[in-house]
Amino acid sequence: SGVSPGKRGKFLGLVEHGAQVDGRPTGIDHLVDLGVTHVQIMPIFDSSSCPPSAGPSCYNWGYDPANYNVPEEGILAIRRHRLRQSGS
Repeated sequence: SGVSPGKRGKFLGLVEHGAQVDGRPTGIDHLVDLGVTHVQIMPIFDSSSCPPSAGPSCYNWGYDPANYNVPEEGILAIRRHRLRQSGS
């Protein structure tokens, strides 16, 4: 990804300037090169209207947080999977 190892997988990694792969910009620099002027990050907090037992048919935009500062379970599952794959 070209991002510093300490910032990989974190929001700070997205906004790191100067990251490159094979001389091509990555992260925020790539978006700027594409002409992107705005990026909207949707809420990632655990939402109260769709419990994990509801399955994929239940979806919302995340504007009804159950626990502020607690990531939604699906996001945590992705991180757990990555940690398992890396052996950490």
